[in-house]
Amino acid sequence: METGQDITVTELRLSYRYIKEYPWVVTAVNGFLSAYFMEQPSFRVQRHFEELESGMHVWIVKCRIR
Repeated sequence: METGQDITVTELRLSYRYIKEYPWVVTAVNGFLSAYFMEQPSFRVQRHFEELESGMHVWIVKCRIR
């Protein structure tokens, strides 16, 4: 049975400057996270958003620690 102790929530961030230099990377990260979810069902992307103040793209992911 799953408990709160074996779950971790992590943020993955990409800076505005990095995205401007490599615009394809947001699509690549989305694709990787989607593929990882298909292989590892205990992994979830809870939220993906762009911070308006900083221009950063942020992914909040939740996964089980083994």
